Order: sequence, then C-alpha cells, then structure tokens
Amino acid sequence: MIELKGICKTKKDATVLRNVNLTINDGDVIAILGPSGMGRTALLSTILTLEKPTSGEIIIDGKIVGSKGFDYYDARKKIGMVFQDFNLFKNITVIENIMKPLVDLMGLSKQEAYERACDWLRRVGVMGKAFEYPDDLSDGEKQRVAIARTVAMDPEVILLDNPTSRLDPIMKKEVHNVIRDLAKNGSTLVLVTNEIRFAREISNRVVYFDEHTVYEEGQTSKMFESPKRDKTRQFFKQFKLLNIEIDNIDFDFIGVSSRIDVFAENLNLSPKTANSMHVAFEELVDQIVLSTIKERENFKLKTTFECDEKNGLIYFTCKYDGEEFNPLKSDDDLALMIINHSLNHLNFEYVSDSDYKNVVTAQFSAKK
Repeated sequence: MIELKGICKTKKDATVLRNVNLTINDGDVIAILGPSGMGRTALLSTILTLEKPTSGEIIIDGKIVGSKGFDYYDARKKIGMVFQDFNLFKNITVIENIMKPLVDLMGLSKQEAYERACDWLRRVGVMGKAFEYPDDLSDGEKQRVAIARTVAMDPEVILLDNPTSRLDPIMKKEVHNVIRDLAKNGSTLVLVTNEIRFAREISNRVVYFDEHTVYEEGQTSKMFESPKRDKTRQFFKQFKLLNIEIDNIDFDFIGVSSRIDVFAENLNLSPKTANSMHVAFEELVDQIVLSTIKERENFKLKTTFECDEKNGLIYFTCKYDGEEFNPLKSDDDLALMIINHSLNHLNFEYVSDSDYKNVVTAQFSAKK
C-alpha cells in the first residue's frame, strides 16, 4: 500500500502539487483524469520517488520515504513506471532492453533474465521483435516492449503515464489489451490518461486531478454518473457534449467527422449510433442546410450532440441565423429519406428574437 499525505511541490515559485492526499491499495486500478498542466505526471514521478516533494509524506508499506533507514533501492523495485515516450535504449536490442535492468538491478543471471524477458515479450505479443532494435519498431510495439520491461521487474505497483498518447487507434488497441491483461491478473495500476472510455472500462477508482491536487475521487461508476463537485461535473459533461460551430463554407469537414468519431468512441457508442450522428451532420447540416445558405457572405451555424446516458438517447440540435428555412421541407428527397431513417422526433422551429433563428432538433438511440 502507498499513502500520500499532504504532498506539496513547488518549482521556481510555481505550484506543481498542492496538498495531495491519496491512498493506493493492493489490487487497485486507479485512473487519474483531468486537464493537462495540473501535475498528474509530476504526481507519478513523486510516487516513484524520482522527485522529492517540498512537503508532505509518502508512505510505502508503512515506511516513510526519506526517513532513517528507508531503502530507496528497495522502494523503486516495488514500483515500476511506463513512460509515454517509451524510454528504450536505442543502441541495444529489444530483449537486451528488458534483460539489462533484470541483471543490473535485480541481480538475475543472464540466463534467468533472458528467460523472463522472453516470457514477457510473448505475453505482450512482440517476441518476434526480440532481436531487433527499438528504432525498427512501430510506436505501438515500442510501448508494449516498455510495458514488458516494467512488469518483468515484478513490481508491486505499476504507474502508467499516458501510455497511448502518441499512438494511432490500432496501436492504442494493442497497448490497451496488454493493460487489460495486467488488470485482470490483479496488478495494482495507477494510470494517467485522457482516454475517458478506457479509464471507465478498466478502473475501479477514478481520481479527478485539478488545481494541482486530488479535486475529487471515488468509485468509477459514481464518478462518471454523479460527481459531487462543479469542476468534476463540467469535466465529465464535456465528454457527453459535442459542439460544432461553422461560420464559412470552407470548414474542415474531415476534422468534424473525426471529432464525431472520437466523441462516439469515448462514450463507447455503437457503430449504429455513430452512423446516425454522421447522418445528422453530413446529410442534414452539410448536404441541405449549408448547401442552401452558402451563397450568403456571412452566416453562423452551431450543431450540438448531447448524450443522455440515463435515458439512452443522443439529442441533436442544429441552429443557424438568417431568414426562415426549414430543411425538413427540402426538395433533396434522397437526403431526407436517409435522415428520416436514422433520426427520430425531427422538428423545426423559427425563433425570430434569437441570434440563431432557425432551430432543428432530433434524437436517436445512444445504445452501446
């Protein structure tokens, strides 16, 4: 067990960590969520005892870090860390990267280190790369090697600092699968991540880190469904709300489509739901509304998707300024047929005293 009591850290008069209190129990899988720049990575480095706090206590298995007789070497053997930038030695092979700390730090013979390294490379699915150099690997393979190197040391606690932040979707899934296996096998994990869906799936506790401290923490389901504090509620709400604003015809269509995909993925929505979202934007907004108002020199358009998990619905709203134009009466029969097939409760309203006078609403299932 690891306890942090009143941990504070400052650098050049800037606050890095402020009065952090946190307990990591054996078998915990803790996801640390929150905005960037609030000290989440510094928190992991402090737990690892790589960084010394300005004040406060870190207690590892009942022993205060830095107290008389405290063994830093022993503590660091108990805690392993996987960094977002891999930290592999480029001048030695993959298997040597794993063997080196086993021989140098744990005192294993080369044969024992080799056997353990092979075992973990097989478990993470990259045994075929054992005798290649890190620069010959994809980023996803590098991260799996980095994880293998950490867990081969048999640490009691594994810290993961945004381990998939530099990976494409396919590589992310590779690393996710490895982390899932660690969690299923009872490893104690502390994961700093920006991937809401994965955090919800894998963790038993969530820590929302803001204002350089543990702003709120609790069981995963309660934190996602009914957080108590304002900033926590706002943080989780932003992942259930997607706003798209357009003020010119040359907007980034591909970028918007990607944002819809990320939104659906973060909420673990079904392919059918994601497709309905694309239909709402591509057919109603782009094909009908924008094709009609694009001749205007200036216009304002705002589209919103909001996920109501409690009722299992996605609420869609499209608002735009200008003279009254009801897209549901468009002469684009094909687009309307596709829209009516995918969206329910379609409605148009003209609100004359609003900046966005034309308002189209719809809803559809948010099944996962």
